[in-house]
Amino acid sequence: MSRKPGPGSTWDDVREHWLAVEVLSPSSRLYDRNYKRDAYLQLGVAEVWLVDLEARQVFVSSTRPKRTDEPCTEVVTWRSPAMGTTVELSLAELFTDIRGQWIPAFAGMTGVGCPVKIGPEHAWRCFAPCGCVPFTGRKYFAPTASHFKLLAVFSLVLVNLVPEFLALLDAPDPVSAYHTYYTTHRAVLSSYWHNYLLDPESPPAVAVVERTMQASRGDLRALLASVDIVTRVEDALARAHDLLQVDRPVDCYLMVGMGGANAGELVIGGRGTIFICLEHFTGQANPETFGMGLSPDLIPLWVGHEVAHTVRYTSPGSASEIRRLIQDQGGTYDCWEVGSRVPLRELLLNEGLAVHAAEAVAPGQNRADYFGYPKRQYHRMRELESFLRRTAEPELDQSGLGLRLRYLSGGVSRSARTVGGKILPERCGYYLGHRMAEPLVRERGIAQALRAEPREFQEAESYARGFRTA
Repeated sequence: MSRKPGPGSTWDDVREHWLAVEVLSPSSRLYDRNYKRDAYLQLGVAEVWLVDLEARQVFVSSTRPKRTDEPCTEVVTWRSPAMGTTVELSLAELFTDIRGQWIPAFAGMTGVGCPVKIGPEHAWRCFAPCGCVPFTGRKYFAPTASHFKLLAVFSLVLVNLVPEFLALLDAPDPVSAYHTYYTTHRAVLSSYWHNYLLDPESPPAVAVVERTMQASRGDLRALLASVDIVTRVEDALARAHDLLQVDRPVDCYLMVGMGGANAGELVIGGRGTIFICLEHFTGQANPETFGMGLSPDLIPLWVGHEVAHTVRYTSPGSASEIRRLIQDQGGTYDCWEVGSRVPLRELLLNEGLAVHAAEAVAPGQNRADYFGYPKRQYHRMRELESFLRRTAEPELDQSGLGLRLRYLSGGVSRSARTVGGKILPERCGYYLGHRMAEPLVRERGIAQALRAEPREFQEAESYARGFRTA
């Protein structure tokens, strides 16, 4: 495995990867099985074990001498490439009382990845000498530089914060418990508050938290009891990974929000992040939580929509102006900064492409739902298309927060949406952007279109209309 195997070896000494052992997680089984295994093999790992605690079997995949995939239910065998020794493990013995026990058979055998401990809090912990930091309640570890190459291809990670939030409601002081929760998950929650709510340190934030912690959650609990949300999101993430060709890590948070956006995108430390706020998908409008009453069937649609944004913001192949701005800001997405500095054309294309991505990832929904419109508004947009294009054309290469609010935000006053004496429909930019992106999406497919620069969309539109620009 290394040039000088032994107690003094470090991860930097590793030159060959003999064996990777992956314990299937309940929150990412589909992704681990369908994508992670192949990623290990493509990186040159000789053999991969997928340990299925529920089925009590180990699925062994190898590329030497040729690709083989074999389920093992009684004994799993590993042959050391360098030492010529063979190790046989009894699975009956291995799976006996595995919760809370170290897995010593894996220790010292893996050339990549980390041995794990399945603890009572489902924390995964690396105990190799590589400096990994355990994260209680998360199904992954914080990578050191030696793990980065491997983790870079494991692009989508699901983090479910909903059970932790619901537990806060039973605390003696739910508001204080929320502040502890906020501190624990500060990276994502502070960015969520800043981009989609208000300053979490401001006086109005106190009232928002108090109202949220006092609200009735019967509709949310009923949803969780009747619908397997995690599996739905896993399936949507897997489809998004495939169809959008995700090539940078993305974290997907299932969470309970403050009654603001039903879903959204962030970039935190250069890493794409999306969130889905489940209080909006219970199928029942809830005035106490400001829940929209959307159907849970729409969750995959919004997963595809938000993952598309992160691809445009973080993919190495993206020519988006938003990606350049995020890089200039040290890998952080600030919607107010983006909205004030990025031209309107890019903002419209960004949302239109996300709608196209949602159509690909979650087909079969009502057309209006992909835009977040009522049916009547969607039909009205189609009738107004020529007017909307004429109105937006002179402003497409301009930038300013007012333009973003006028074309893409809900709840904006009629006066702010008035142009030339006519009132623009709320969030009409989603429809406009979808139409602007359509020719290039049809020509190249959604994965390539997501990474294209605005000029390419202009050229594709010109060809579609039957003339070429200079």
